[in-house]
Amino acid sequence: MSLPLFLLGAGFNADAKAEVGPVYGNSIYIGRHEIDCGYPLVADLWQLCFGVANPPEGVSIESCFAEALSARNFEPMAQLAEAIMKAGYHLATHLRSNERGTNSYAAFFRRFASCTFLTFNYDSLVEIFLSQYGIWYPYDGFG
Repeated sequence: MSLPLFLLGAGFNADAKAEVGPVYGNSIYIGRHEIDCGYPLVADLWQLCFGVANPPEGVSIESCFAEALSARNFEPMAQLAEAIMKAGYHLATHLRSNERGTNSYAAFFRRFASCTFLTFNYDSLVEIFLSQYGIWYPYDGFG
């Protein structure tokens, strides 16, 4: 019997923020506040990385990143990296440390631990879970 292959792509972690619930921080300036730390979706990237509320007609986000990189404008990529690291810090850390593993991500990876996973996501949520459960380890830095 062959085991399933799971192809995980954009949207896999879209509900991570809902799984965790509100994440709060404390600031000496504003006191207790909710931290905006969801994984960014493609629709979010226009505002986050390029300051554009509505994407231009017929222009892809990928072409905008390529153009920015060609012009040596690394700010859009830095904004994306910052948002991903923030989500990973607040959400992935909480999801993987859930002692009982009662969230849907933990349940999914435990249920299908013997299967194969292929991800094209630009964050590391999948890898964090696979490593947490001893399913995968990046011996050479890649998987």
